[in-house]
Amino acid sequence: MSNTKNNVEDSSLSEKIRYRKKFLEFTSVDVKRLKEVNKLLETTEDSLIDEFYNYLLSFKDTRSLIRDEKMLSKLKIVQKAYFNSLTSGHYEEEYVTQRQRIGISHQKVGISIQWYLGAYVKYIRLVISKLQNSKSFGLSHKVEIEASLLKIIFFDIGITIDTYLETREKVARQLTARLSELNQIAVDLTSSMDVDKLLNNLMEGGRRLTDSFAASIVHFDSDKNKFTGWKTSGLSDNFVKNMKFRTGGLAEKVFSSGCYILSNDQPESDCKLSALARDEGVKGFLCLPLTSRTRRLGLIYFYLNDRETFDPGEVESLVTLAHLASGAINNARLYAETLTLSITDPLTGLANRRAGETHLELERIRVAKKKSFSSLLMIDIDFFKKINDSYGHPTGDSVLKQLANIFIAQIRGIDIASRFGGEEFSILLPDTLNDAAEAVANRLLKVIRETPIVIPDNEDINITVSIGLVTFNSSSSHDIKTLISQADGALYESKRQGRNRVCVYNTYAGCQGERSEGG
Repeated sequence: MSNTKNNVEDSSLSEKIRYRKKFLEFTSVDVKRLKEVNKLLETTEDSLIDEFYNYLLSFKDTRSLIRDEKMLSKLKIVQKAYFNSLTSGHYEEEYVTQRQRIGISHQKVGISIQWYLGAYVKYIRLVISKLQNSKSFGLSHKVEIEASLLKIIFFDIGITIDTYLETREKVARQLTARLSELNQIAVDLTSSMDVDKLLNNLMEGGRRLTDSFAASIVHFDSDKNKFTGWKTSGLSDNFVKNMKFRTGGLAEKVFSSGCYILSNDQPESDCKLSALARDEGVKGFLCLPLTSRTRRLGLIYFYLNDRETFDPGEVESLVTLAHLASGAINNARLYAETLTLSITDPLTGLANRRAGETHLELERIRVAKKKSFSSLLMIDIDFFKKINDSYGHPTGDSVLKQLANIFIAQIRGIDIASRFGGEEFSILLPDTLNDAAEAVANRLLKVIRETPIVIPDNEDINITVSIGLVTFNSSSSHDIKTLISQADGALYESKRQGRNRVCVYNTYAGCQGERSEGG
């Protein structure tokens, strides 16, 4: 298949060469005349090259491209070979392919078409001058040779212009593809408020844009003023496990400067690769800051294993991507923070009443579908008003916080503790039958009763709570309002019976706990 493709391309190139020669009326006679020029220049070629470069070096732009005498000597050798090929008489596929390669190389170092035109004009003037001073040819033959020389020069200029146009078309296609990809990534980034999903979209999008084999993102915790929490794609477990930040290293430089940094082992690189990166097969990577206005969010890395550097278009795309991502990440985190605040009790850090009721409704639906069972505890601090009246509301707030910490320490990860308001709390116990729920409630009674609550001036007090319990299963037809009401009824029965106890809905006679005197 590959050979067939190459044959087609060679055939196409041959046709182009024939067409161009025909258009220029370039024939075997011209080839013969150019060979005569080649022979004429054999004795004067070095002086012609020197004159040619003296002319080029008279321009500031050209001088800036030639760093030193060593480079100049190499360029003269290459130029001599090219001038020799220009009049050698061989102008088929190999010649054209070589000219295309040279044209691409010249574009990479910044040589423009106007440079070519000026150089060709200078070359023609130098060669014609040599030709005019020669006594080997008659005047009419010199005119014919000059015509052949102009034909091959225009043939060459055509190749050069084609190469520049093809390269620009290729760049334009790549730019269009990158813009299309960036647009899709932007859509993906802005369509999700899930930070994890957003970060995955960011890494995979950047990898597609640049053919990077891997990517990673590290979060910056502004409260702790340090990097925390890596997220990676395409990197080995060993690499991820051993990733570390060095004081004054690349990460700090990127953050402090707000600019990207490229790391590779090229001689001119200020940031060489680590041994860990080399072992991973990394040949180069780009580290970019993720910042939103003045908020520092983190860093993103893209890794190459088939080349040492990114081309300018890729770097520009990644800078744009990092900018887009920073805004999206900041919005997603603000959304997450707002969502957390909307479902969290700000004093205790537990779920608030709204979140507690939402969890209860979801659990009621799950129980109904799975033919399962769950229990709900409603909890109220005994004589809480006396605490506020005796010690003040700040102390009351401290009591609520410490009680919330006891709940968190005593319940399972799947259980949901909520503050319903004031000194009243709820605990949802999924997949827990009545007896097991009652055991949990009694354990809470004991731990709360025996745990000293620290108040200002290092004084300790002890508190008790009253608990109401209701168990529901798939056959229960109650909505959450009814379930809460039932648990509340059991709670207030425990209050009525003396507090510091558990009462189960509809079985008040079975209340457990020690009777507490007063109030």
